Amino acid sequence: MIASYPPTNTARAVRTIQHFCQEFVADAAQSDDITLLAVQYLPSNPFSQVTNVMEWKLTLNSVLTELEEVKQALGKILQAANLAVEIIEDVQLITEEILVNIIQYGYENRSDGHIDLRIEITDQHLTMTFEDNARPFNPLTEVTNPDLDKDDDARSLGGFGFFLVQELAEQVDYAYRHGKNVLTVIAKYRTKSLKRSPNNDLN
Repeated sequence: MIASYPPTNTARAVRTIQHFCQEFVADAAQSDDITLLAVQYLPSNPFSQVTNVMEWKLTLNSVLTELEEVKQALGKILQAANLAVEIIEDVQLITEEILVNIIQYGYENRSDGHIDLRIEITDQHLTMTFEDNARPFNPLTEVTNPDLDKDDDARSLGGFGFFLVQELAEQVDYAYRHGKNVLTVIAKYRTKSLKRSPNNDLN
């Protein structure tokens, strides 16, 4: 598969193998752990060239008990990447609101949902990619923006979470690919002192 679809980076290599492995396995139950490690050799100044990519596979439940754990763990990792506190808080809020939207509107609070969360940090942006196999749900068109001109009693509370996501993010994109919702959120960030942090396993 690597020979047929040459990857541009290590993260894409892993995801390519994951994709074709899942196609091959189809609906068969997984019988053991799967571990993939991709290494890229960059002889000239590798510390400034290697992208810090983190992936998190979440198994959800209907009462959202994992969200606080996700926020706390995410905060620790972003602190290790030396991001400013206000950026970490924004990313935690964005993540929480999107997960809530997926669980409540996509999975309709079912307890058998899965969400893949991928975090990629470059020297200018932080990109979050959320993938799920819930019903097709585009929050950019299906979530109604709140009417900010109305008072609290007259205004519907729905839509505030995703409105905040759009306000905090630099760019939000949605696509439905291969039976999955794919939501990508790009945020600018500042580091206190830019440095490379080691890759973190969030599983």
